Amino acid sequence: MNNFKSIVAAAIGLLIGVQASAHDNFNYLNITAGGGLHTMRHNPTLGEFDEGSKFKPCFGGAFNVNYIHFFGSHFGLGTGLGASYNQSRSILNGMDVSLENDAYNGNQAYEYRMLYSDWEEVQRAIVAELPLGFYGRTDLNEKLSLLVGIGGKLTFPFYYKYEVVDGDLETRGYYKKYNNEFFDLPQHGFGHDNSLYSGSTDAKLGFSAYLDLGFNRWMNEKTALYWGAYFNYGITDLTKSHQTALYDVNSNYSGVHASKVVDKASLLSAGVKIGVTLAFGKKPEPVINDTVFVKDTVSMDDQLILQTPDTLAADSSWIDVADMIEKLPDWDHFNYKNKAALEEATKAFSALSDSAKAEIPENLRDKLLGLNTNVAKSTIPNLESSLKIKHSYGFAFSSSDGHFTKEQTDYMHFVADCLKMNPQAKISVIGYTCNIGSEDQNEVFGYDRAIHVHNYLIRYGAFEDQIQMDTKTFHDPVAPNDCEKNRSKNRRTEIKLIKK
Repeated sequence: MNNFKSIVAAAIGLLIGVQASAHDNFNYLNITAGGGLHTMRHNPTLGEFDEGSKFKPCFGGAFNVNYIHFFGSHFGLGTGLGASYNQSRSILNGMDVSLENDAYNGNQAYEYRMLYSDWEEVQRAIVAELPLGFYGRTDLNEKLSLLVGIGGKLTFPFYYKYEVVDGDLETRGYYKKYNNEFFDLPQHGFGHDNSLYSGSTDAKLGFSAYLDLGFNRWMNEKTALYWGAYFNYGITDLTKSHQTALYDVNSNYSGVHASKVVDKASLLSAGVKIGVTLAFGKKPEPVINDTVFVKDTVSMDDQLILQTPDTLAADSSWIDVADMIEKLPDWDHFNYKNKAALEEATKAFSALSDSAKAEIPENLRDKLLGLNTNVAKSTIPNLESSLKIKHSYGFAFSSSDGHFTKEQTDYMHFVADCLKMNPQAKISVIGYTCNIGSEDQNEVFGYDRAIHVHNYLIRYGAFEDQIQMDTKTFHDPVAPNDCEKNRSKNRRTEIKLIKK
């Protein structure tokens, strides 16, 4: 609520500041209401055992009051205050697993398994918005003008709720020691839970980019009917944290957006709106067409002389090369199968003249350079030397909670890049533990750490048959297991190259 009050106060301050500088300049007060796609995009997944969980977008609406101060006939700066109603749906299918200890059975380690079947949750958020953007206007005729705005918005959901509306949740317990799965034992917490959970999700201040395009039909000098379209793209996460489990052994339910099931939940909206525009100050005279035409004095014969066979070839050759570059996948979807096409495009680009290269759009030139740079980095010698350096300094993946630091995720991305560009290469992912607990318990923990790293590498593009998983529990420590500081060093995951 404090963030919401801050947004309102900031909006009022901006409006006062804009108005103070307005003097006799031309200004708009634009009041609109609209609707369309208003959702919170996210990607729900239960990890390794997911069976088609998905996100469904929903519809909503928005109300906005914007004040635009024009510095001349065409361009201005605008701010205001708005609110939007957004909805999304998550449908979960699959199994989530957590490692627990059975307090009634000698703290025996077991897997607490949660099986979701068409588990459907609805999320709703009312979001306060403070926009700040640049605007451009032009008169199409004496009665009709075009208004375009682009900028960013501070956003804060002051109402953020979730509600389970359908589906089935079954809990089971798997004891590796007995190689047995227990279910339909409600007295032990294993059974069906069809509760329609609901609650609030903790939100945080965010940022969205927006684009507005509309028309003003002037009824008189001061009043116009407005209609147009809008698009908003949330850049930051709405939710404060995704650290908690969706459902735990104590039947606590936290909601999809606040759980580990999603990495991020952000706003996305697109729709149409209508309203009124009130004009203040002196309106500029309509500028319907200020284009100056100059008579072309070059004759057809002159043009034919200027376009020699060499220049005609140069003018057209770059088009085919640009098409070749555009067809290449971006790096996230690139693997060894695309190397031949990249080499062909690079060779064709190198054969162009400097003037022809300059004709190719800059984003395509950057794409070609980036792909070649990444391919050059993704070699087995680079991977081999990097693994030696990392492990010689005790680089460890502390994956006991399934989360990694940015350095660790960047490094795993590099390893995955090397694997996907060298399909013959194979690695071993080995999970280690400290000496707390039994051999059986540590075997579960060690293998679980290896699984987490394995899943990240597959997500980043490595192939399943390139990765072997194993655990050595507490039998190969890097430090004595005599204090917590040393034990934390032994709770690790290592990657080893086993085939080049």
